[in-house]
Amino acid sequence: MRGNAEHSLVGLEPAGWGFWLKWTLISAIGFALSFVVGTLLSMLWGALLTVLGASPNVGAVFGGLLLGIGVGAVIGLLQWLVLHRYASRSGWWIAASAVGTGLGFAVALIVSGAASGWLIGGLVGGLVGGALTGYLQWRVLRERLPESNAATWIGASAVAWGLAMALIGLAMDSVARGAATMSPGILFVAILGLIGAAVAGAVTGAVLMWLLRRPAPRPL
Repeated sequence: MRGNAEHSLVGLEPAGWGFWLKWTLISAIGFALSFVVGTLLSMLWGALLTVLGASPNVGAVFGGLLLGIGVGAVIGLLQWLVLHRYASRSGWWIAASAVGTGLGFAVALIVSGAASGWLIGGLVGGLVGGALTGYLQWRVLRERLPESNAATWIGASAVAWGLAMALIGLAMDSVARGAATMSPGILFVAILGLIGAAVAGAVTGAVLMWLLRRPAPRPL
């Protein structure tokens, strides 16, 4: 009777610790690869703004938006490669990740400028971007997961990426204060970024694994 009342997300395999490990690793790897894509997008945008003579502040915000879209798209794509075996019709996960992360990076830049510090900007941007990403991702999965678990996923996404972005902000503040010279400073930012992405992947992967084990009931 329980099999008639509930369904797995794809009916192929349950989400276990193997899913969690792949999700954690792919989030960290995706973060590393995504910064290459995001940085290229930001550089192209900066060149365009120079040609157009646009305001540097506006350019920085939109550059951050493009950087975040690149980061979110790559991480979302790699996560989808893991997720689609457990959740059917989840292709919009990639777009949801790109939009949410892009807006989160833009918020981080705005707050960092207002607060004169990357730590606060990263934390706020990560919380906002993580919550928005979680909400958009939930809309991809909501037909296959109980509606009552929406807040759990959105909250987990916000906290996870808030911590990740705060670590990046901490590293960038160290470089800005001169605590690390430029070359070691860039490496420091990259290392803390990878650690933050791995932590975010571990948190969101554990929560998503828990949710995938509790599918929504079938309509009678």
